[in-house]
Amino acid sequence: MPLTLTDIEFDQIGGDPFLVATALEDPANRCVVTEEVSKPKARGLNRKIPDICNDFQIKCINMVRFAKELNFRTAWQDDLPYSDSTYHDGSISSSPPLFNGDS
Repeated sequence: MPLTLTDIEFDQIGGDPFLVATALEDPANRCVVTEEVSKPKARGLNRKIPDICNDFQIKCINMVRFAKELNFRTAWQDDLPYSDSTYHDGSISSSPPLFNGDS
């Protein structure tokens, strides 16, 4: 008979072990994406995902690395209506006003 967890037990354990176990099934083709930061001296329940992944030789990356590795790009800035403004380099934007009341 397979073991099952109640919702309360799952909340106590959290999803981290399942995340690592899923990556461990095929570590050559899977990695764990997390924003947790390594704390190698932490022990027991305080251990962080990057440290556990390191122990099992599972690739572990953060969201920025994840986006870079997937070559994620967006053009959302192209759709923003810019108003006249001065940039940090001192240049001035000649874009149309953001609001109708802007001059």
